Amino acid sequence: LRARLAGAARRTFDKDAPELRAAALTARAARAAASSARAGRGPTVQLSARTSRDYPNGPIHEVIQQNTLGAAARWPLFEGGRSFREAAEQEALATAAEARRARAEDERRSAWAQAREKLAGLTEEEETQRRLVDRRRDIAAVVYDSYKAGRASYLEVESANTTLLSARVQAARLTVEILTQLALIDRWSAPEVP
Repeated sequence: LRARLAGAARRTFDKDAPELRAAALTARAARAAASSARAGRGPTVQLSARTSRDYPNGPIHEVIQQNTLGAAARWPLFEGGRSFREAAEQEALATAAEARRARAEDERRSAWAQAREKLAGLTEEEETQRRLVDRRRDIAAVVYDSYKAGRASYLEVESANTTLLSARVQAARLTVEILTQLALIDRWSAPEVP
């Protein structure tokens, strides 16, 4: 697992993550809705055309080609500012959506940077912890040899073994914390391009 996640520490922040892309598209949709609402304040013109072959006399097979052309114009005069308020509301929603997207990107970028910094510190601490475990193992072996030779008590052996076990547990916790930080970095890093 660690080998698979280790490459994430070298990758850059993924500003095109699905969550961030979805937030950007939401903001864009809200801006389009605001533009649509603003367009509703002006006049609208609707043109239509139709052509058909009709048989108006039923049993008499007389064909009439009917062509229709239509035009309609609309200009809202007495709307009471409804379209203006709707456009302002949609614009406010778009601004809020953009702010949410920017805040989400900032939070994720900050969490990603903090995870990278924490990983660097944990990696250094892991090497120190590894040396500590080796030292505790050597001490436990020396104390046990002393016990076999009759120079140390059973409690001293147990104390040395407990200290070794404690160092191993701390090393395991450190490994879990490193894996957690690597997973977080992997989650917010750009995909690796082969």
